[in-house]
Amino acid sequence: MPLRSETDILGRHIPYIDFARLYAIAAVVVLHVSGNVVVGFHGVTPGQWWYGNVLNSFTRWCVPLFVMISGRVILGSEKTVLSSGYLKKKIARVMLPFTAWLLLYKLWEYDASGRQFSLKEVIASVLSGNPFFHLYFFLIILGLYLVAPMLRRLVVNVPEKVLVSQTLAFLAVPSLISLYYLGRGSGGSPLCGMPYNGMTLWLPFMGYFVAGFYFGKIRISHGTAVFAMFFFFLSGTIICFGTYYLFKIHGQGDRALFLYNYLSPPVVVMSLSVFILIRFFYGEAKKKYVATLASLTFGVFLIHPFVLYLLDQAGIGVYFLPLLWGVPLIVLLTLALSFSAVYLLKKLPMINRFV
Repeated sequence: MPLRSETDILGRHIPYIDFARLYAIAAVVVLHVSGNVVVGFHGVTPGQWWYGNVLNSFTRWCVPLFVMISGRVILGSEKTVLSSGYLKKKIARVMLPFTAWLLLYKLWEYDASGRQFSLKEVIASVLSGNPFFHLYFFLIILGLYLVAPMLRRLVVNVPEKVLVSQTLAFLAVPSLISLYYLGRGSGGSPLCGMPYNGMTLWLPFMGYFVAGFYFGKIRISHGTAVFAMFFFFLSGTIICFGTYYLFKIHGQGDRALFLYNYLSPPVVVMSLSVFILIRFFYGEAKKKYVATLASLTFGVFLIHPFVLYLLDQAGIGVYFLPLLWGVPLIVLLTLALSFSAVYLLKKLPMINRFV
């Protein structure tokens, strides 16, 4: 995900990117809080499960949105091609915190399980594409950063029809492959059962990366925004009711979670719709406090699972109150504590490099 206040190809600030990052990080937290309700299909009331399912279904765009933000910023910058130092700097900004937080989370994981720390196992988890919970996202971004110069030459200065075709192809192929693996009995996160490892995890997300560039450069009309709103609600509804049907048929296996995956067709449509809507409504909306908060989202993404754990250990979980109020309470507390912690950490010399 972009790490700082972002600029366009001419060095001008992109206001809607700040709003997009805030919406994306909020959706990530909602997703992680409500996910525990959904997977407890047989241990919660129907009303509780539907509540969690609706929240989960309508926030599946969070990770694709982060990828599209990166595509808009990286592919839309001449620095991507003109300066090798630019990408090296971007990669370093991701690698350092990724490595540090991976080790911290793994030490915590080993301590909680009573096992002895094994650096070999940690390296193996990275190579397999499953480093720790949410940290797989960094493998996606690192891979896309590395191929960004090649991708930029492919998509910049081509006729719009060619760019549209490229974008659709990059999006459609992984999505269609995911349907194939669903038919084979797969469907689990993060790639709908498709084989992957730490070196290839980024490949199916190229479509989102390129889509961020494309939808960041075209004109978004009022009519386009209306269509995007319609498809957002249509996609969310398909995910919501489709997931209920899959749970009824397949129980709690991977196939039941197919529509939640970031490559499933309705999630692709929903993610594109969200990007279009944010650009339409916030295209030139400049707010200093929004830019300040947006600069903290990288650290919030890293730290929020630990905050969720601390809240749970303190007895403040989603069932602390009736679920209708418990989920928003935990989401707000997690965001407030995470943003506050990252803000303070950024004030500390050296430490600020890790958030």
